[in-house]
Amino acid sequence: MGMEPVTTSTKLEIGSVIERSIGLVFGNGMQVLAMVALVISPVLVYRAAVLAGVFHPPWLVGQGFDIVLLGLAVVLGNLAAAACVHMVMARLRGEPVTIGTSLASAVVRLPTVVGVAIVVGLTTAVGMMLCLLPGLLVMTMMWVAIPAAVVENRGVFDAIQRSVELTEGNRLRIFLLALLLFAVFQGSAFAAGLFLGSTFGTQALKAAHLLDLVVSIVQGSFNAVLYSLVYHDLRRIREGLDVEDLVAVFE
Repeated sequence: MGMEPVTTSTKLEIGSVIERSIGLVFGNGMQVLAMVALVISPVLVYRAAVLAGVFHPPWLVGQGFDIVLLGLAVVLGNLAAAACVHMVMARLRGEPVTIGTSLASAVVRLPTVVGVAIVVGLTTAVGMMLCLLPGLLVMTMMWVAIPAAVVENRGVFDAIQRSVELTEGNRLRIFLLALLLFAVFQGSAFAAGLFLGSTFGTQALKAAHLLDLVVSIVQGSFNAVLYSLVYHDLRRIREGLDVEDLVAVFE
């Protein structure tokens, strides 16, 4: 049997989304975490090698802006996100799913997903520079654009428009969910940094780098799972669809 994320409310239930996210990230043999770690492992290896002084980044722009690292992070990070969307939908349907099948589905959608991520990122950044509030509004409006692109096989701007439609009426709740996620991870990182500094002394920096790599995997997994569950719940709220009706991702 799959998870049963039924909601009769017209509002997004933040507690339910968080509870199911934890189950999906840490359940099923931590398959989501393993998949994200596998996909973004080149980024983690690259960062670790640079931090360890094994080699110096060959492509630096300005004050240490590494375009190789940026490119790897954008492509592989979004591949992991798209694969997580596929895996989450399969889990919700109660269907068996492997890392291989989720990655295969994600590769097909990857150009669109990367395009969505770039447009959303640039638009949000511009909004943040103009004023904080427009940037936050854009972020919440486009929160489920990637799941829309993956599940409904939509193009870049069509997926973004779909997200704008689905998030209407629940953007404050989405913002609170994003704020909570940010606070938890940043607060944990800060507390861990204090602990490492007091425990390991001069070796704390190396330990902090290792911790940062682990946090990248966990946070990336939670982000992708949250996007997927919020997308699913918003479609239930607005359209009355059950997860069995979200079939495009499996076609």
